[in-house]
Amino acid sequence: MPQVLFFARAAQKAGADAIIAMAPARANAAVAIEGMVHEHERDGRAWKTEWLVLPEACLLTGAALAAAVRLLEGLEVDAKRMRANLDAWGGYVLSEPVMRALGDHIGKHSAHRLVYEATMVGQEHGIGLRAALLADAAITEHLTPDEIARCLDPANALGAAPAFVDRVVAAGETGADDDITRQDSYDHSDLER
Repeated sequence: MPQVLFFARAAQKAGADAIIAMAPARANAAVAIEGMVHEHERDGRAWKTEWLVLPEACLLTGAALAAAVRLLEGLEVDAKRMRANLDAWGGYVLSEPVMRALGDHIGKHSAHRLVYEATMVGQEHGIGLRAALLADAAITEHLTPDEIARCLDPANALGAAPAFVDRVVAAGETGADDDITRQDSYDHSDLER
């Protein structure tokens, strides 16, 4: 338990590093899984194993959450600066969506090779990823300029993140204590007595 207290105290003083420092809780995963093995119903060996891992896991999780709250309390999002940072990389941070789209036509490994080769040429010549991809006939044989543009649009790389953020913000604004990860259509009637 001294290691747990060390990490909990470190979390009070640090930011993101402290959250990562909580990783030793994963070391107990094997012990927790071993606790799932029972000889008969709920034997003593199994629940005594939980006594070893649960307190430490709870302390580390609580400390990590406290560090995350402190880290995010003063966060201000500067969308223009974020976009400028993405643009400064010439689109290269968005090569993955291009590989996925190209992979639908020629397979994952071939797509990876072609995109890798195009990015290396682009980097070598100091041009952005869009120009490097459009200059490669093997890529444009399968993807149109519009498809490449869609792949390189950061707004298309967000996936379901905006919906998750909206749910978290809505839950915070209403003070909802409901589990925000649960589907809205979940039926609770079987739990009511």
